[in-house]
Amino acid sequence: MKEYKEIFDLIKSNKVKGICFDSREVQEGFLFIAQKGTNVDGHKFIKTAISKGAKYVVCEFIPEEVQELSQKNNEILFFVVKNSSKALGYIASEYYDNPSKKLKIVGITGTNGKTTTVTLLHNLFMLSGYKVGLVSTIVNKINNRE
Repeated sequence: MKEYKEIFDLIKSNKVKGICFDSREVQEGFLFIAQKGTNVDGHKFIKTAISKGAKYVVCEFIPEEVQELSQKNNEILFFVVKNSSKALGYIASEYYDNPSKKLKIVGITGTNGKTTTVTLLHNLFMLSGYKVGLVSTIVNKINNRE
């Protein structure tokens, strides 16, 4: 977590206007996170993200075509991390005020009756006014939407 402290400080100071890992959706003042994907490497889109207004870039390395730009432009801050996918999780959690800490989770295990129990609890919690998610091998729901 130490490695993200400077990024968290930027978020807390409201300098980061949004976070994004898709360069097509970057806006002025955003933090762009370049991820290595299975088919595409997000590092190829750092230059595009900057041209669309990204002021902060989280990446695993600074590509050659961007290195010169990073040295010339003091307005762009680069944060080189070991694993940008992992960084995305930590940064998004911090940016959105740690939403998972506000969740209550119920897990059902066993050999028989899991689907019945989950369905009953899902309906009971919904009727009690809770926002409910259901994840199973049969169906995934948020409230009543599959």
